[in-house]
Amino acid sequence: MNKENTIIIRIHQALVILRECFDYALHNAKISKKLHSRRDDFFYKFINDPLIPSLLSNNEEVKEKIMRQLNEFYNDVFRDNKCFLYDSDDYYRTDEDFRVPLLEYLVGLYQTLSDMIGSVFNQIKDQSKIDSLVEEVMIYENHYYTSKSLFILFNEVVRLSTELNKLLKEGQKENLKPQVQFFVNELKKLVSLIRFVEGKYKLDKEEIKSIFPVIDNTLKLMDGSIKAEGKEVAAAIRQTLTYLIGLDHIYNLLFNKIFKELITKIQSKQSNQKLDDNIQA
Repeated sequence: MNKENTIIIRIHQALVILRECFDYALHNAKISKKLHSRRDDFFYKFINDPLIPSLLSNNEEVKEKIMRQLNEFYNDVFRDNKCFLYDSDDYYRTDEDFRVPLLEYLVGLYQTLSDMIGSVFNQIKDQSKIDSLVEEVMIYENHYYTSKSLFILFNEVVRLSTELNKLLKEGQKENLKPQVQFFVNELKKLVSLIRFVEGKYKLDKEEIKSIFPVIDNTLKLMDGSIKAEGKEVAAAIRQTLTYLIGLDHIYNLLFNKIFKELITKIQSKQSNQKLDDNIQA
């Protein structure tokens, strides 16, 4: 692999870590401490790689801001484990109060690193230097990330909406204002993140693009912008979640198939290089 492809693959590894961390926001998710530790090791090396700041921006102020955000994410999620509660010797579980802040971290940083890869692509004048498999992996990474992030974000909207409705039914309304405002603010943040992810998807997979208006319609049913009976709202939520789960599953399989092909190609080239080195020795 030439220098350009190596740089893209290195940044992509960080994208994979961020995408995988979306699963931390699933309700009752059990996070393997061993797997979390491996992600910790990689992300630590990534943010301390002297090459990374040089790829972020020519603007020193912007560069420092992004590196600060990457370090804050690393410290909160990996070094200090702020988002986790103890579950067992082998697993963590995510603190419910940290789910939305975690998702804000992930969506923002993922887009930042994705833009970094786009910048690397744009700077390569000779596009033939980019391996076709590397390019295909990045395309399917985008499909997979969009599918997964929308599923996780919408799922969290449903969870918080359920908690809010439960609170309103069971609580004394005069004492609920602070709690209700908390839920409303969190839901606004999640809807904003959904809109952001949708707006950044520029590819042409119709099965992904077609879910955007479905999500929008379901959100309007949930917040009362579109009037409907409770059964209709519940059915729309189930259908939207089912579609998103299906997309996540499909693009997980498709991405991993392409990614394995790339890994096999890299390993084959490394083996051939070692053979050439031995022959020349």
